[in-house]
Amino acid sequence: MEGDDRGGADRVAGDLGASKRSATATSAPRKLRLSYLEPRPLGFNELPYHVDFGDGLGGELDVVDFVQAVLDEAKSWDIEQWRHTGSKSLDKQRKYAPVTQFAKDIGKNTWFGRVSRHEEKAPLRYAEFDYVLRRNHSWHEGQYTPEVVEVNSILKWDLEGGGKVEGWKDISMELVEMFHRLPMPLNKRVFTTLVLSGTRTDLQSSETSNTLEEFIVVQLPVSLTKFPPAVKQHSHVKPSKYVQGVYVSIERVAQIQGPLSNSNGDQSVKNRWTMATASDAKGVLPLWVQKKAVPDAIAKDVKFVTDYVQKNYGGEGWPEGSTKDR
Repeated sequence: MEGDDRGGADRVAGDLGASKRSATATSAPRKLRLSYLEPRPLGFNELPYHVDFGDGLGGELDVVDFVQAVLDEAKSWDIEQWRHTGSKSLDKQRKYAPVTQFAKDIGKNTWFGRVSRHEEKAPLRYAEFDYVLRRNHSWHEGQYTPEVVEVNSILKWDLEGGGKVEGWKDISMELVEMFHRLPMPLNKRVFTTLVLSGTRTDLQSSETSNTLEEFIVVQLPVSLTKFPPAVKQHSHVKPSKYVQGVYVSIERVAQIQGPLSNSNGDQSVKNRWTMATASDAKGVLPLWVQKKAVPDAIAKDVKFVTDYVQKNYGGEGWPEGSTKDR
């Protein structure tokens, strides 16, 4: 698995071959969901095998099929086709890229999305987006988000070797708890999610636009209720202190090359950062109140990430800085 081992216990196991062995040794593989992008928590039997589950427990889903289904579904979404709800400038000096906001009702759930476009230049290049948002996604989120008070890694799947996920590489899958503080008198929240990410290998260019690179990060809600004790012991949740919320999201960054609006045939390169989410913080906070706050809350992430990268650009372990900066 790619990335640093930070922000939680390193319990890496459950490789592709092990998942297949578990499925064939027990019963016919469990059917995949028709859709994974919804705020309905995944249960124990809806995840691919991990050795911490124990022999003969879980693992009825083939991990290759699971990863393929989730990432391909996420790839098919185009939130810029959703209802346009507004635009937001994060500062008067335009230090931050402006944000375009979208929304869509899918079933009983309202999704909110945002899109921002960033020039491919230091300090926020595609390399920094990839490092912060795809590699060690949850650990970095805990660093740049003021409301996050703890990040706990419960399980990591080792997805190197084994079967191939068509159209994807650099795949990572991790079960994580994210602990958030809320304004008084609201209780703290914990969101348990399966964080699944990958880089596309199926990109094709056209005459008007060429997507050079793209990665996608999906977060799916998970319920630990029926997980075996060997897994639950790694949870940091204290029911008396935290309310369990539900969160699902898709995040993608594409580096796109296209013609400038001049007659010289010049090309520009921009990074399009797209994010969409549906959530329920639960507790006493009414859902309609939460929905009013979501668009501005997710827009602020553009500011948080930009500032975080600016502060750490070129630092130890980070992508190498541009030669122009040295």
